[in-house]
Amino acid sequence: PMMWAFFFYAFLQNITADDLRQSEQVLRESTRNLKNLMTNLPGMAYRCLRERGWPMVFVSQGCLELTGFAPEDLMRNGKVFYIDLIHEDDKDRVWKQIQANVNEKQPFQLVYRIRTAAGEEKWVWDRGVEIVSPIDGLLAIEGFITDITEHKRAQTALKKKYAALRKAHDELKEKAAEYTAGIAVTFQKR
Repeated sequence: PMMWAFFFYAFLQNITADDLRQSEQVLRESTRNLKNLMTNLPGMAYRCLRERGWPMVFVSQGCLELTGFAPEDLMRNGKVFYIDLIHEDDKDRVWKQIQANVNEKQPFQLVYRIRTAAGEEKWVWDRGVEIVSPIDGLLAIEGFITDITEHKRAQTALKKKYAALRKAHDELKEKAAEYTAGIAVTFQKR
């Protein structure tokens, strides 16, 4: 009986070791896929704590192109908090909107301005949701931020063109009314 117990134990160990190797391989492949996905995103994926300043606990490589800061500069104990990048005129609105959505257990979606490391102003689109970490129970926010500056510039240009067209339309309408009134006066004199 002792010999059978030994063989059975060895059999279980072999299965466990094979399962462990297979699980490790799946985990490596999943990690590689996630890393490739994060690298190719046109923006910054993040996880931050739900507290003032939004200290980042994860920032993807896309933050360098978006903000001019390396991921480690934005991480907790780094050079800068993300909230410091948000334009002064937008900070309170962004904070209040995120808190309102999170309190209602709803994802948020915002457009606001940031200042990059080089001092450039960019418009960004930020979408995120609150999560509770299964590891430590911390409340965090996970999301994605991307640059929409070109979109905002095009939108502003279109608004200016629309305003110019509207003005030209109103002027033309006024001149047509004056011309029509002049014609009416001429026919009345005859």
